[in-house]
Amino acid sequence: MTKNYDIKEIRQFAWIMAGMILVFFALLLPWLWHWEFSWTPYIVSAAFALTGALMPRMLAPVHKAWLKFADVLGFINSRILLFTIFYLILTPMGFVARLFGFDPMKKKHKVDSYYIKREKNINNMENPF
Repeated sequence: MTKNYDIKEIRQFAWIMAGMILVFFALLLPWLWHWEFSWTPYIVSAAFALTGALMPRMLAPVHKAWLKFADVLGFINSRILLFTIFYLILTPMGFVARLFGFDPMKKKHKVDSYYIKREKNINNMENPF
């Protein structure tokens, strides 16, 4: 089942792509890497802008391909971020906590019940329980 993309959405895609091509390939990358001047990013950016303004349906396949590419990148990036957070941040924190004997769930106590009696303060409305 394919989605019929709205003309407005395709036009927004065209304007954003035109702007990003200008910013990255005409300004930022040549400035950072001292590339010589080229008309190519300006031509490609103008093509995106004009096609988006005059014939947005022609950009529908490009828009669809870009969204599929974004889905793949999102899948990969989320896995990389989760891996990084878990194995480079949470796992070392767990090892350090074990090293210093931190037991937040109090599992090492040999007791009949793990119930912790709390004092009731019925006048405290911020923490009523």
